[in-house]
Amino acid sequence: MRVLLFLASVLALFPSPLPAAEARPIVAVFDVELRRVSFPRDVRESLADYLSGLLAQRGFQVVPRSQLQERLQSQKQASYKSCFEESCQIELGKELAADKSLATQVMKLGAKCRVTLTLYDLRRAASEAAGVASGACSEDGVVAALEEALATLLGTGSSSPAGAKPGMAPGPIDTRPGQDVSALDRWEVLNGEWRMRGGAILGRGEGDQGAHLILKHEPMADFVLDTTVEHLAGPHGGVHAGCRYEVYAGGPLHRFRGGTVDIQGPCLYLVQSGWVSGHIGHQGTWSQVLPADTKDAKKCPEAARGRMRVRHESLGSKQRLYVDGKLVAEITDPAHPRGNPLLYVASGHATVSFSDIRLYIPDRDSIPPPGPPSPVPAVALGPIEDLTDLSKFEILNGRWWTQEGAIHGSGGHLLLKGEPFRDFDLEFTVEHVSGPMLGLAGGFRHEVVPGGAKSFRGGTAINQGLTFNFMLSGAFMPFVGLGGQWYLVHPEWKAWRAFEPLKRHPTRVRIEGRGDRIRVLVDGEQADEFRESRFLEGSILFWVQDPAQVSRFYGIRLRRG
Repeated sequence: MRVLLFLASVLALFPSPLPAAEARPIVAVFDVELRRVSFPRDVRESLADYLSGLLAQRGFQVVPRSQLQERLQSQKQASYKSCFEESCQIELGKELAADKSLATQVMKLGAKCRVTLTLYDLRRAASEAAGVASGACSEDGVVAALEEALATLLGTGSSSPAGAKPGMAPGPIDTRPGQDVSALDRWEVLNGEWRMRGGAILGRGEGDQGAHLILKHEPMADFVLDTTVEHLAGPHGGVHAGCRYEVYAGGPLHRFRGGTVDIQGPCLYLVQSGWVSGHIGHQGTWSQVLPADTKDAKKCPEAARGRMRVRHESLGSKQRLYVDGKLVAEITDPAHPRGNPLLYVASGHATVSFSDIRLYIPDRDSIPPPGPPSPVPAVALGPIEDLTDLSKFEILNGRWWTQEGAIHGSGGHLLLKGEPFRDFDLEFTVEHVSGPMLGLAGGFRHEVVPGGAKSFRGGTAINQGLTFNFMLSGAFMPFVGLGGQWYLVHPEWKAWRAFEPLKRHPTRVRIEGRGDRIRVLVDGEQADEFRESRFLEGSILFWVQDPAQVSRFYGIRLRRG
C-alpha cells in the first residue's frame, strides 16, 4: 500500500504525452524480474503499472497490461509463465503488435538494489537502449532508482547514453496539478467497447446497453474529475463523466464482471442533444432526483456542444456538474460517501471520446477553476491517395470486382478499410454499365456498428453515417443513417431534387467535409451544402442499389485530415 500511495503522489511530476499518435512507438512493458530481493505480488504489479504510466506520459503508446497478462496466461508453454528471457519478450511483443518491449530487473548487490531497464527494438530483435540506477532495497528506494534508470534510458538523466535517439526525448514536463488518468489501463472495462486512439479513450455501447468504465483505485471520499468530452459519431445520446460509483456483488441486472455484480452511486447525466438529469442508484435500482419526481430531463443547451470540458465534483454529499466552466446541475447524496469516477456512453451506436482526463484529490492537489477545453489545432489534409484498388475496401454485401482499372459493383455496399477520419476531400467518377439506372451512393463518414438491421458481417452489424444518394437519371437526396434507420438530411424536402449534371455519363462527384459542414459538387457544379454534427468522423462507402444493375467507380481520390 505504501508504494501505491508513493507512486500516486509523484506521477504528476512526469512529462505529458506527445501530440502525434502516429509517431509514438508502441511498447510492451513486461513484469519486473526480482533477483535476491522479494516484494509482494501487488507491489511488483504496481511497479510495472507505474512504468507503463511513465512511458505513456513520455509520449509512448503502451500495450495495456491486462492484454499482456491475458496473452501470457493463454500460452501453454511453461517458458511463458514468467517470460523474463529476452527471446520470450521479443516474440510475445511482436504478437501484440508492439514496436518495442521494456524489460525490468531489480537485483540486490550488497546492501543496495540495482535497477536495470532494457528497451528492445522488436523489428531488429536487438536491444536499443538501457538505463541503470542503484538505491535502497525498500519500496521507496526501488521506485526512486527506477525513475532514475528510466530518465537515463530515455536520454534525460545525468548519464545519458551516447547516441540516444532524438525520437525518444521526452515531451514538455506536465506541471499541472492532479493526476492524468487518460490511459485506458488506469480504468476497468465493465462492459461495452473501449479503446485508445491518439491519447484519448473512445467508448461505445453494445446493442441496447451502454458502456461503463470505472477508475481502478481505492474508493475515494472526495474527488474532482475533469475531462474533455467529444461526440464523434452516431446519435447524440447520454454520457456520464465523473460520478461517484462503486461496483458490488449481486444486483438484479448482473451485467458486469461476468454477470455477478452491478453498480450504484450518484450520477449526473448529460444528453448530448441538450439535456441533463440526475440519478441515484442503490443495489441496481435507479431513482431520478433531477428534476425531482419526473421522468423528464432538464434543458441544458451547453450539453449540445459537440466538444466540451466536463467537470464532476464529488465533495462530501454534494455532486456538481460543470460544462465549459458553467455549473449546470447539482444534487445531494449522503448515502454513498465513497466511490470511484465512472465514464459512460449510453448508446450502442454512438462513439464518444474522453481526453485529457485529470483527477484531483482535495487536500493533496490544488484544484484549478473549471473552464473550457483546449482549442482543437487545425489539421491540414494529407496527400492525395488513389483508392481505385478493391483490396483497400471491405465488401459488406453484393458483388464487387476489378475490371479495366475500375471497381465494378452490383447490389451492395463497399466500405474503405482502416481507421476513421475527419476532414476530407473525396472525388470519384461513376459510370453506368448495364441494367436498370437506379440508386447509387457515395457515402462518407460511414461506420459499421453491431446491432440494427444486422445485414452485414455475417448478420451481426449494420452501417450508419452520411450518404449522397443519386440517380444517374438526374436526381439526388442526402441521408443520415442512425442504427440502421435512415433519415432525410433536409426534412423539409418532400421529393428528390433534380440536378441536370447527374445525367451526364460518366459523372465526376466531389464531396468535401470540414467539421460539420458538407459540400457536394457534380462535374464542378454545387449540388448541396449542409451541416450535420452527428458524424464528425468515419470512412468512405460506395453503394449500388440493384443486383441487376452494374456501375463502375474509378479515379477515386482521397485527401484526409
